[in-house]
Amino acid sequence: MLAPLKNFLACWLLLIVLVLGLAACSKTPSDESLNQALQSKFYAEPQLKAASIQVTVSKGEATLSGEVENDAVRQKAVELAGVTPGIKKVNDSIKVRPVVTISAGTEIQVKMIDSINSKTSQVGSLFHSSLYVPITDGNQVVIPKGTDVYIKLVNAKSAGSIKGSSELEVVLDHVVVQGQSVPLNSSRVRQKSASRGKQTATRTVIGGGAGAIIGGIIGGGKGAAIGAGVGAGGTLAYQALTKGPEVRIPSQTKLSFTLAGPVQVPLQPQEAK
Repeated sequence: MLAPLKNFLACWLLLIVLVLGLAACSKTPSDESLNQALQSKFYAEPQLKAASIQVTVSKGEATLSGEVENDAVRQKAVELAGVTPGIKKVNDSIKVRPVVTISAGTEIQVKMIDSINSKTSQVGSLFHSSLYVPITDGNQVVIPKGTDVYIKLVNAKSAGSIKGSSELEVVLDHVVVQGQSVPLNSSRVRQKSASRGKQTATRTVIGGGAGAIIGGIIGGGKGAAIGAGVGAGGTLAYQALTKGPEVRIPSQTKLSFTLAGPVQVPLQPQEAK
């Protein structure tokens, strides 16, 4: 009698386990949990972490919307959503932000907000400036005047106590367009003082189309930018030097650079068609 009873109880226990297992397997995740799972996946993916992608999930169908900077980001978001367990379908409503290419050789004119000093400024540091002349493509304003542009100090040499000259060299580092940092590759602007003992403003021409310092009034209105000649394939270079052995690029100084390579930037929203 005990053996049949034990077998009967064992069968019932097995049946209960199977039923519970099937119930657990058949339970589908909620739309809210799927939404959170997708958001977490996007945040963990470096390519998507800063992307403006909105996610909504309804009955297991995910709809992705928003605007991204290129098609690779859009495709990555759709791909991740498609392989997320519980997502039955992905509706792609993401738009790729239109861009325009600024060609190599374009002149970029900025006005310094920060000042740079050959004695105290550190090589590799970034300095704030603003775009002085808007960048256009035909009749379109691609980057408006006043846009934040950051300058990098690539060389700083302080004059010796007896001889030698001070020197500063700067390049464009990046421009901030619609909250997006766009790297720039440009010519160098060089600012060099006379050798110690010759405290007169000198002029330098940087060849190869490099930009040059084009403005700045120094020394309480007594010193002024001095124009220079044009080198082979170069542009006018101006020096705005302080008195003494050190060289400064003061705030409000206007600098002109030349792009060394093409740059793609997003169009302003009102200009995108």
